[in-house]
Amino acid sequence: MGRIKSLQIKRAAKNLMRDNSNFTTDFDKNKEVLKDYTLPDKGTRNKIAGHITRLKKAGDIPKPRGIKENDGQQKGQRKA
Repeated sequence: MGRIKSLQIKRAAKNLMRDNSNFTTDFDKNKEVLKDYTLPDKGTRNKIAGHITRLKKAGDIPKPRGIKENDGQQKGQRKA
């Protein structure tokens, strides 16, 4: 079983993924990308990089802000 990540780590990872598309499935490369950001300490950076790596491998990539799913419906139409 893995360790449980705090909500703060999860939120930070998803927000960073929305704003920056340079993240990959490689943990070490994600750590290098995070060096440009101001983070409290190395442990926090590593936790965020690990969570981003896990999300990328799972294919769970957050959508950019301002883009909503439409389900193929036009304005004014209802589901039957």
